Amino acid sequence: MNIPIAIRNWHIKVGLIVAIPIVLAGMTAVLMAHNKDLGLRNISAANMAWLPGYRDAKESTSTAADLEIRTTLTTKDGRYLLGTRYGLYELRENRLFRIEALPAKEIRAIVESPNGLLCAGRGGVWQNNGKGWRRIFKGDAYTVENRSPQLIRIATREKGLQDSTDDGKHWTPVAALNRLPVNLPSNLQQEELTMGRLALDLHTGRAFLGREWAWLWIDLAGLSLVLLAFSGVFLWSRHQSKPSHVRRADIKTVALPQASSL
Repeated sequence: MNIPIAIRNWHIKVGLIVAIPIVLAGMTAVLMAHNKDLGLRNISAANMAWLPGYRDAKESTSTAADLEIRTTLTTKDGRYLLGTRYGLYELRENRLFRIEALPAKEIRAIVESPNGLLCAGRGGVWQNNGKGWRRIFKGDAYTVENRSPQLIRIATREKGLQDSTDDGKHWTPVAALNRLPVNLPSNLQQEELTMGRLALDLHTGRAFLGREWAWLWIDLAGLSLVLLAFSGVFLWSRHQSKPSHVRRADIKTVALPQASSL
């Protein structure tokens, strides 16, 4: 058995097997690096249950802890609501029921106001005034506060604090707070570095280029992986398209220099 030729054959076979994962890893890395600019967080990717990782789990295997509870609220009329990673739930008869009328995928804050319930989360802020849910702000929101019967204040991912005095028809930045200079204590200016964080920063290039330029590292690495995968498949397909006697000659040509060095 010619070991160098066997290794070369296995190299080609393994390369073909992992070509698709490499392409997906490279392309998704680039998308992740530009997630904010492309607005991917707010683009729905429904109907993906055909992927094994997104198949619905059986109800009997899930518990309330699996919902990853973000916040809770007991309303004035005694309802107990839970904001979770998977939407808004209500406790009734010792069971949790999802409020399907609210289309939000994640609820981070719940407030009861004179004008109804307010929920903030991934994708926006929703209001229920007794006639159903409607979205009054589009975009990621972390908190919602009813400061007065006329004033709603939210903390957003992209624009900081925003105020509305007309039930979400118009929003204005809270400039007096958003532009305040902040001097953090030295021990809070940088996130605590753990081995898990270090591994992530090495993977994304942030450890070398910082947060601002990490996208360049990811783009280069991701596009390189995609290029290598496609070029490898292309070279293999060209090799397979040759007649069998030509392929055998190519293998002998590769083996001869290695044999002569022994």
